[in-house]
Amino acid sequence: MLSLIIVSISKRFPVTPPRSILYPMPFVGFGLLTISQTGILTLPAGLIWLLLLLPGPMYVHLSWAPRWRLLCQLEDGINPFEAMDMSFVEDSNGAEEIADGDEELLSVVNALEDE
Repeated sequence: MLSLIIVSISKRFPVTPPRSILYPMPFVGFGLLTISQTGILTLPAGLIWLLLLLPGPMYVHLSWAPRWRLLCQLEDGINPFEAMDMSFVEDSNGAEEIADGDEELLSVVNALEDE
């Protein structure tokens, strides 16, 4: 519900969560929990449990829940992209741009397009 409230205010679209940070967090938290429980170091319990439990809700808030809401809006016939300013670029013949004056290459590409 918190994700729904934040996204309804910010109108943010889904983003890819920083996986290089999110994925190792529970393992680091478990390692710190083990070190804390064995008495080698005294670490704050809040930090340990934050590392253990934060990646799941963060992934859901950043990536999964907004995608689900977009899919539900599309299914209901609502266009979630209508407020976005999208400019359409007319597609030109890319073969001429790629060939850059090379007539041999252009003739081969045109022959392949004709087939």
